[in-house]
Amino acid sequence: MPTIPVPHTIMAELIFVQHSVRMENVLHFTVPGTPTLANLVDLRNALVGWDRFVPLNATHLCQNRSTQNTLVAVKTTSLHGINDIFDEYVLPAGSVGTVGNVMPTYATIAIKLGTGLAGRSYRGRIYHCGMPYLVGSDGFIAAGSATLLVNCYTAMKTQTATAGFTLVVASKYSGVEIVNGYRRGIPRAEGITTPVTTIGCERGLDTNRHRKVPHIV
Repeated sequence: MPTIPVPHTIMAELIFVQHSVRMENVLHFTVPGTPTLANLVDLRNALVGWDRFVPLNATHLCQNRSTQNTLVAVKTTSLHGINDIFDEYVLPAGSVGTVGNVMPTYATIAIKLGTGLAGRSYRGRIYHCGMPYLVGSDGFIAAGSATLLVNCYTAMKTQTATAGFTLVVASKYSGVEIVNGYRRGIPRAEGITTPVTTIGCERGLDTNRHRKVPHIV
């Protein structure tokens, strides 16, 4: 697929390790003008602070991750132009989650990003890394656990906004087409972004097969 620029937009990759498996969450933010290296560093610092900054409270990301899950790096990349600037930061010491419960690496919960508009181009999902909350006899995580996750990601939205960044849903494709029998996204000439206005959390588990622990026998 071709590289598609997304004006005024920074992509942030939060990189985790759990049971030797690399896990990643990708977020998008906009700035008023052309992203600068200083913007990339400021966004990275805001995300690292959201994960863990003394004094800890329930809205820090590390407080909503398993003790087997560690944030190891944050990469921020300008999507404003093709082959644009980036900042790749490896934490001096990995940030370990604080919740003793351990779920399999491929088990997760979907955090829903809403914009108030309908359609695939205007909604996003984050598949939470280091899922620490167990399911009950009904097959769902507790409502209180879902609230903790919503509050956690809402705090991220608020804290990055204070630092000058707007959390958005970014769309690089418009619809799909069939190519050689496969569904392929139709690339936009230029990506579009829509500010996130609501954050929700599903209570039923999702699975990510690419996060499975490799077989050792």
